[in-house]
Amino acid sequence: MSRRLTRRWHFVSLRHPDRLPTATPFVLALAIALLAIGALSGVPLIFQLALITFGFLTLLPWPIAAASILVAIPWLLDRPSLREAEILGLVVLLGLGTRQWLRWQEWQWAAQGTIASLLQPETAQTPQQSIAQALVALRETTDADAAIALRQLDSVTAETLLSLPETVLPSRLTTPALFAEAIEQNACLFHPNYPAIPNPASTLLAQGVKSLVVIPLRQSEQVQGAILLLWYRPVRFSQRLQQYVNSLRSSLSNLLRFQDVTLCLEKLQARLIATLETIPQGIVFLDENGEQGWINQTAAMQLNLPQGAIAPAAFAQAMTALRMRADNQEEIAAQAAQFFSQPQVEIRDWQWCFSQPTQVLSLSSTPIHLRQVPGRLWVLDDITERKQAETALHQSEERFQLIARTTNDAVWDWDLLNDRVWWNEGIETLFGYSEADVGANSAWWISHIHPDDRSRVVSSIQAIIQQGGQAWVGEYRYRCADGSYANVLDRGYVMHQEGKPIRMLGGMTDMTDRIQAQEELQRHFRKSQLFAEVTLKIRQSLQFQDILQTAVTEVQKILNADRVLVYRLWPDGTGSGVAEAVLPGFSSVLGQTFPNEVFPEHYRQLYLQGRVQSLADIQQDSGIAPCLVEFVQQFQVKAKLVVPIVAKAELWGLLIAHQCDRPRQWTSFEIELLKQLADQIGIALTQAQLLEQETRQRQDLLRSNIELQQFAYIASHDLQEPLRMVTSYLQLLQRRYRGKLDADADDFIGFAVDGAVRMKTLINDLLMYSRVGTHGKLFEATDLNVVVEQAIANLKIAIEESGATITYPTLPRVFADASQMIQLFQNLISNAIKFRGDDPPVIDIAVDRQEQEWLFSVRDNGIGIEPQYAERIFVIFQRLHSRSDYAGTGIGLSVCKKIVERHGGKIWVEPSSQGSTFRFTLPDSGEAS
Repeated sequence: MSRRLTRRWHFVSLRHPDRLPTATPFVLALAIALLAIGALSGVPLIFQLALITFGFLTLLPWPIAAASILVAIPWLLDRPSLREAEILGLVVLLGLGTRQWLRWQEWQWAAQGTIASLLQPETAQTPQQSIAQALVALRETTDADAAIALRQLDSVTAETLLSLPETVLPSRLTTPALFAEAIEQNACLFHPNYPAIPNPASTLLAQGVKSLVVIPLRQSEQVQGAILLLWYRPVRFSQRLQQYVNSLRSSLSNLLRFQDVTLCLEKLQARLIATLETIPQGIVFLDENGEQGWINQTAAMQLNLPQGAIAPAAFAQAMTALRMRADNQEEIAAQAAQFFSQPQVEIRDWQWCFSQPTQVLSLSSTPIHLRQVPGRLWVLDDITERKQAETALHQSEERFQLIARTTNDAVWDWDLLNDRVWWNEGIETLFGYSEADVGANSAWWISHIHPDDRSRVVSSIQAIIQQGGQAWVGEYRYRCADGSYANVLDRGYVMHQEGKPIRMLGGMTDMTDRIQAQEELQRHFRKSQLFAEVTLKIRQSLQFQDILQTAVTEVQKILNADRVLVYRLWPDGTGSGVAEAVLPGFSSVLGQTFPNEVFPEHYRQLYLQGRVQSLADIQQDSGIAPCLVEFVQQFQVKAKLVVPIVAKAELWGLLIAHQCDRPRQWTSFEIELLKQLADQIGIALTQAQLLEQETRQRQDLLRSNIELQQFAYIASHDLQEPLRMVTSYLQLLQRRYRGKLDADADDFIGFAVDGAVRMKTLINDLLMYSRVGTHGKLFEATDLNVVVEQAIANLKIAIEESGATITYPTLPRVFADASQMIQLFQNLISNAIKFRGDDPPVIDIAVDRQEQEWLFSVRDNGIGIEPQYAERIFVIFQRLHSRSDYAGTGIGLSVCKKIVERHGGKIWVEPSSQGSTFRFTLPDSGEAS
């Protein structure tokens, strides 16, 4: 019933701008005046009709006005002429245009009037009045059925500041969801069909709301709310109405700020008065102009004055009377002189002493420089008990103060009788609290203990105090000024008087750095230990599959994951699991081939660049493709951690950890550990590949050596037999027919015999070269003096024919193949004799001991070697001279090089145009020398 009356009341209201509430009286008055003038002056009926038509079209909605005119025209004019019809048509257009202009103007006036009313002092005395005025204006202007002002309290609750009518909402608490969208968009929202929008508020639907306007009110991130305009009927929001609402949003937002500031001030004032009335100190505030003052209950009792408002003169008289009773009036007089000479001086702890009765009163005063209420604040504190306690405990207090100043701890002194707690500078040094931040009682201390530790700490302290104990020790977390928590070790000592606990002294030591260092050390130790264990197991086996299986098994144990998988990427874009460790109850991924859509090419590039993918909840992560979510769900994956395995600068695969029973937040420690293990797997894989490559090379080398030995066998048996036959018959032919044929025949036979002999020599030298490494004897202690003597004996004929001179010192004993050593020295001496100059050969053999080897040299005075041929001469079959100049096959020095390298040394030549020096090294075993 009330709702129907409300709707009817709004229907007849003239405040709605579309009904022209301001212009209607003027238009009606003007129309009536003109009709009266026209009737008295005899104006034609058509002009009077035009005036009536203009008024109708201006004041009434055009459908009603048009219907009225269409009914009236045939009645007033039997048959209107064309001219009269044109006049009426012109009047109709003029009336419609005038009505549109007046409607636009009315909306402008309505907006200006609403804003002006909000700024009037009589309407802005209180936030409640201002908000009520705004809601009434909005409701009447927009013809709304109800208006509500809301203010957000927190993320889930909003408060109804005012509602017209009051029964619109069932409670004064509602939800910010009613205006969250408007706040987020920072724009007014218009819902002509509110039940049809997504997720409408059930509270408003229950009230029968059909249309709704939401006006967001926002002053800051903390102060925000909205005004709701409700209609219980469908309403089409015109453009003018929307402009009107939008134009008011900024001004209406100030109302919310006004309300918030006022509430804060009221709460602050209430807290301040409650605090001032309950503290034990006397508080007096005096305005600097001497017009007003205020005194709390404690100060009123100390000065014998009434509580509350106080005249400055009364306060001055009371202070004078109090000063006259003091024992230290001279000191007080000096203080007063200082005060009156410096009116803005800040007074700290002026102590007035009284003997009748015994009392010590502390006075402090601070000038207040507030813009609205400048003045001075007086604090009167009765410190009689404190002074007595200070006198009684003076010596112990001095020692305590000394300790408190020199220690790095936060020292506290808890007066158990008065619940007062004193802190030294350590409370600021360790935890960042200034003197002004620190509370005077134990409640402040206890409130800063971590909620999870608070009850335990308080219970343990109370147990010590109540049971008469003395020493207390506790570890807990204490909140610092920046909001973080420090790990502290707190020790306390309870002092008793006549069996009653009166005081507790203690000190808090910040253990945070030490605990963090220990935790970090343990974490690094555990990480290093695990990493070393896994790395060792990986390195112990260079077998490809063993590496992978060891890796997934150890990682699964370390991470305690449900599944650990090595995913191999194939060149065609697909991939498959090649090693897996999975807990019972979860499906296996091993051997399954994954399509290339799972890891497309751009994913591979990211992983190759070092990307690590950590997904705590695959279902909730918006960054993962739906197809991949669907793919991994078949393996019960809830969370996963993926790191790349890179081998030889290529993305070999991925090391993947799966959590299948629940989502899981992967820690930085786990991520870093998995990355390092993946790197070790990559290194191990590279080593395995290198080992495989080296094995193939060794096999190829072994096969080549076998083929070379087979060739040597062929050369020593199959080739030498026909060569001996050819050589024998050529020599027989030469002996039988020499001189019996012509001279050319003798030359031809000689050439053939010489070629066969050289071929035999070449085959024997090649066989000797091939057998240096395969047919050598075991190394044994060898006396090189005997070796050189044997080599000289083998070359006796060549030495005598050339007149060569060979010198050598006492040579050492080495571990070597004696026969090959003889061959080595024999080849070098023979080489020096062969390539001699015009003078007889002079060959000097020398030896020098170096760090771990012997350095030998064989120097001659022969034709020498050009520097560009220094390396070439050790290559098999490489000759620097023609066979006509110097005989030989070009294998001798190659055999020397092979013998020296078999013994672990190296050989080279120092070329010169006046002889050559061949140098070679042999290891010094120590025992053989």
